Amino acid sequence: MPNKRVTVKNSRFESGKTNIAVPVTGVTPDEILNQLRRALAVEPDVIEWRIDFFKQVLNQAVYMDLAKTINRLIGDTVLLTTFRTTHEGGASNLGYGLLCHLPLDFRKSPNRHD
Repeated sequence: MPNKRVTVKNSRFESGKTNIAVPVTGVTPDEILNQLRRALAVEPDVIEWRIDFFKQVLNQAVYMDLAKTINRLIGDTVLLTTFRTTHEGGASNLGYGLLCHLPLDFRKSPNRHD
């Protein structure tokens, strides 16, 4: 079987190689940022932001503000943003219909402020 490789930012993912992903599951912006800083200190390949834990995920202004701060803090670390319903083993019972308007790719948002 050929060795498959993908590079995202400065992280290389390939068959047979272990990469480290650290989840961030805070429910408030302060908890999320504290967890993020601790996670970045161990230099993971990926930060997984579990937005299903974030209690203000539907407040677009708070969400976007936090997302921009996260983007600034992570630098070249890969960010995986996930939402899991309770049915999928996640922390939220919100339906996908409510989340479809959420700008998950906040780095390309027209309101981005670098």
